[in-house]
Amino acid sequence: MPLLYAAAVQRPSAGGRRATAALSSDRRPQPCVVGAQPPVYTQRNTHVPAGDAIQHAPFDTFEASATAYLQRLYNNDTKPLLAAGVVFLRQWFTSTYAMRYKLHLPPSIATDAACVETMFGFPGQLYYGQGMQQVVCAFLGLNETARLAVATTVYQHYTLIGVLVTDSCLWFVSADDDGWWVYFANVCSVSPAFAWFKLVFRVALSIFILHLLWVVYYSHYVILVTNLRRFDVSDLATA
Repeated sequence: MPLLYAAAVQRPSAGGRRATAALSSDRRPQPCVVGAQPPVYTQRNTHVPAGDAIQHAPFDTFEASATAYLQRLYNNDTKPLLAAGVVFLRQWFTSTYAMRYKLHLPPSIATDAACVETMFGFPGQLYYGQGMQQVVCAFLGLNETARLAVATTVYQHYTLIGVLVTDSCLWFVSADDDGWWVYFANVCSVSPAFAWFKLVFRVALSIFILHLLWVVYYSHYVILVTNLRRFDVSDLATA
């Protein structure tokens, strides 16, 4: 089945996301091969180019390699994705994870409102950038025959406060019962320093929230019980 990519788009959206897609007829999801290595990535860290390579390598090259890599890891032959009801799978040793939903898509969605409503049922839809949303809506606008003739894949960077967090890929695979398998796979690109920063930030935030709960709410309860006991009201703490 040929793959439809919507022609070399690199467009940042809100939150620093960038999605890309390119028309091609020779890219196919490959079966998972044990021990196979992607052409750009290394086995260390999160399978992204080391050092300045991620900044200076052509994005189309990076996108093509990352997409093929994720499709080799997560496809209809990947176990335990074959098991009924499995929608999430993570591989710790590759720092990747994927969600897979089986959907029955309405034919020829023509309006933006209908596209957004349908997209709410997609895996990971909260993290779709502007470019990814446009490609999905273009695919949903096709009739069923056109959808069967092509399969759409779109790739994006996801950043948080300017720091690359994940590289995400979305693609469609037709099912045997007129439905569609929708895959949303991600390569985690968080550095150890950023991971430690998140840990410290979350611990500090949790302590701050507990402090607010005590100051704003629970400390007043102690004062209230103390004052009521002055009026010979007993056992209020257990009442």
